[in-house]
Amino acid sequence: MAIQLVACALACYTAPWQRGEMDHPQTGQLVQEDISTAEAYYFAAKKRIGLLGWTLIDIQCLFFASVYEKIKLNPLQAWFYIQQASSRLQAHLKRRAGASSSLVESGIIISDQHLEQRAFWSVYKAEQELLPELPFRSSGIEELTRADSMFPTPPASGATIGPAMEYADERAISEERSWAFYLAEISIRRTINDTILTLYRKGAQYWLSHTQSLLKQCEDCETQIQLWYSHLPPSIQFETAGQPDNELSFFLQGRFYQWRAYVLTPLLYCVLHNRDHQTTSPEVLTYAQEAVEVCANSILHNNNRHRHGGTWFVCRGSFSSALLILGVVLKANPELAPPAGWDALVIIAINTLRRWESQSGEVRRLRKSLEQLAFAICDAVGIPPINLANSQ
Repeated sequence: MAIQLVACALACYTAPWQRGEMDHPQTGQLVQEDISTAEAYYFAAKKRIGLLGWTLIDIQCLFFASVYEKIKLNPLQAWFYIQQASSRLQAHLKRRAGASSSLVESGIIISDQHLEQRAFWSVYKAEQELLPELPFRSSGIEELTRADSMFPTPPASGATIGPAMEYADERAISEERSWAFYLAEISIRRTINDTILTLYRKGAQYWLSHTQSLLKQCEDCETQIQLWYSHLPPSIQFETAGQPDNELSFFLQGRFYQWRAYVLTPLLYCVLHNRDHQTTSPEVLTYAQEAVEVCANSILHNNNRHRHGGTWFVCRGSFSSALLILGVVLKANPELAPPAGWDALVIIAINTLRRWESQSGEVRRLRKSLEQLAFAICDAVGIPPINLANSQ
């Protein structure tokens, strides 16, 4: 019963993705949401969540409760639910691993395997997405990614998407596209985790003192990015700039920008903190300039009114991208140019934050800080202040 109530709450709080949402975003207008009804459903669900056990249905309920909290821009409560889902799922998997062979042979275990895999990877991705942003430790679920039994198996249809194939069944097309997205998401999430571990565990001081080593690591990561991008199936491919025409490609594009930002930001940091008498290699400058372009693309990508489970990350990403662009403006390095129309991009980032600040005090503080920094940097470099009139 609880999972049905959470599903109803999510349905009231969200709306289908539409491509046109980014074309003419209204700064103060959100997609129509039935928030009061959503909260009523969710309140009823919470009365039952405390009674949940560790069945797959119970674990799914906790996962969707975490999605609801993320949609409400409440990442801490989302973390608590995803941790409960993770610990119970690990207990469920260990209990299942100890099941007798007779149960396996009877098909009782096999019938649940596909659902277990989907629950596992959904919980894993949700936890790993929150970990870099919150000061908590992993539940340890990533240890199970090495188990062959947890690698997701394809849909029952077994069809493969290709440009020359024709499908009579629209449901099969949708299932195959979702399957391709699912695998691409798992792949990019695991690689982002490896990138963060490789490039960020030693901190910014290490970047400044080991720039050539950092450059080599970034080159390797860029090769991985291009390899991942080149292997995307046609159904979910996207251009590196511009807006895709379907929801799954749109979200994968956002992941692509996020991954490239993690890879390139350390080199941009090195350029921004380089002293005037030090020479910066052309390779580092090239990657730093690409990082600036990724910031610009990310701000444009995040400029939409569609509420989803990643809205909180969208706000933080827009803020970070705008800060880096302002840093480039402040540095005034003739070898590192801010993106064209950088002031308009900063205003777009402020608009994105303002659009969601009524939902979160943290987002409101980010917006105020960004506005203050924009004015201060314009004053410091002696240029007219950014006109924020259009961001009201």
